[in-house]
Amino acid sequence: LPLLKKTAQECGSGSQIQGLAARYDALPFPDESFHLVLAEWAAMRLGLQRSVHAWRRLVPIGGHVALAHPGVVNRDAPPEVRLPLERRMVESLLTLSDYQVVLRGAGYEIVHQAPLLHDLWERFYSDSIRRAWALIRSGEVDEKDPTIESVLNEAHWYRRVGRGRVFLQ
Repeated sequence: LPLLKKTAQECGSGSQIQGLAARYDALPFPDESFHLVLAEWAAMRLGLQRSVHAWRRLVPIGGHVALAHPGVVNRDAPPEVRLPLERRMVESLLTLSDYQVVLRGAGYEIVHQAPLLHDLWERFYSDSIRRAWALIRSGEVDEKDPTIESVLNEAHWYRRVGRGRVFLQ
């Protein structure tokens, strides 16, 4: 939060941003406080169903929740496809049609949906690999650093196994 505030001040928007640390399932805002809730990967900590129910009260009729959440293309995806993402989630990956049922069941109307294109995933992982190796070459971190290993392993997983079998919608 201090870094957020510092960056906002340096960019001229410090008076417009207030950082707040809170639990996803106990957000300290009155009902209908926001016209837009941006939730990129946020539902991974609570699970999609709990998250969308918790956020529903925050948005008035006519407001929006913009949600980015990973899933699997096929319901019967094997463990090598699922596990790298599911290790960071409280529930299993579902298919897009399963997620639509969850959202509609929570009272949401889906007004737009778009997948993250595989080319964008590829660019993200290429950049992650490039940055990890730059840190290793600079001597700032060791190749066996757990964070670096995690970044490199996930990038290699995506390229070998995940591409075309997982999505971010």
